[in-house]
Amino acid sequence: MWRTILTTIVVALGSLLGAYFPLSSQAQSDQSLPFPLIFTTSLDGDLFIYDSLVLADGASQPTPFYTYTDEDTAARAVSWSPSGQYLAVLLEGALPDALQICVLDRAGQLRTCFEETLSRYAYRAFIGNYSVSWSADEQRAYFVVGEELTVKLIEADVQTGETLRTLFQPLPFHESPPLIHWTPAVDYVAVYYGDQTPLYRYSSDYEDGVSLRPGVVVNLQTQEQIELQIHAPDQGFFYFCEGFSPQGSYLAARLYTHENFPDYNAAYPPLLGLALLDKTGEVVQTLDQAQLAPYDIDWMHCPAWHDEETLYFLGGAISEEKSPLENRGIFRYSLSDDTLTEIKRFGPETSPGFPQDPLVLSPDGMAIAFRFVDYRLMSEIAVLLPTGDITRLNQPYERGLHPLWVPPDVRR
Repeated sequence: MWRTILTTIVVALGSLLGAYFPLSSQAQSDQSLPFPLIFTTSLDGDLFIYDSLVLADGASQPTPFYTYTDEDTAARAVSWSPSGQYLAVLLEGALPDALQICVLDRAGQLRTCFEETLSRYAYRAFIGNYSVSWSADEQRAYFVVGEELTVKLIEADVQTGETLRTLFQPLPFHESPPLIHWTPAVDYVAVYYGDQTPLYRYSSDYEDGVSLRPGVVVNLQTQEQIELQIHAPDQGFFYFCEGFSPQGSYLAARLYTHENFPDYNAAYPPLLGLALLDKTGEVVQTLDQAQLAPYDIDWMHCPAWHDEETLYFLGGAISEEKSPLENRGIFRYSLSDDTLTEIKRFGPETSPGFPQDPLVLSPDGMAIAFRFVDYRLMSEIAVLLPTGDITRLNQPYERGLHPLWVPPDVRR
């Protein structure tokens, strides 16, 4: 009953807003994507159960790839193995309070589920950044499991699902589970310790609240730990982003001033830029306010890396006239020549909606997939093509989450 009532309310609200923000001709495109794309949706239109993975190529309607059949379930594609033979997925619903990490083959057939699981409470702390990585021979997978505040990074057998060993287990910290991220070589981990010190909260426009997170970098070979300094020298403080760069050389952190800190109800504090740090916590490069100001960037999200020299991020301006949802763009930053480029600007006058994190780059870096929210508050999957056009993959499914590109099958 409650689900039916809420569905009716959301649909009615969407229809009302649609009258004020009509959709443009970009609502649907028949342009082919450079690679197929998998995303999560609901085959029967349920607003609250995203139980199916569908496959889209942009030129035709998305087709079902995998459907999780247990009641009140959710499915999410996480990562492909190096050859593109296996797909790691998260499945929620079969267990009362936990998510299963499982493996599908390239045809969408379930191969195995790993014996250890992740609690829903711990999973929520990742805010969409949960990851699974693979050994080069695809026989082992690396991911985080655990219950509530006790989590650990493990190595597991892809064929049997058995846990082979625990690679790292941080101590619990306050009331939030530690966040563990690791390098592609699985030789270093970065551990962030939860939401103890809120940085800002901008709930009126559905922006995620962000908190300062003390953390450490750990060398898994020597167990040496290096504390990451929250406070930047003579400037402000760091908010560390999830994960390492593709080759494990850098950590990224947004840099803010101390203004309005640590008032829980404050608006965005002034943004000073983006800092890139090495594994010792030393700043090696910055994208500073002087570079951001010409593009009217007052806020930014954590970046998505294409390669070790190129990253992309969402950013925009804050004003009394426009909210962050209505004034944002996608930007590219090149480390090698310290160049910032605007890729696409979004707003009510130019776009039927706005992108939301995370940005998901195609294997060749030429296209960007993201969750696209139109002004009726309906969430779809869209792709920014190299031409600058936006393809919205909204037919026949009106909603979508968690896009993931399908790499070429490079098995020999």
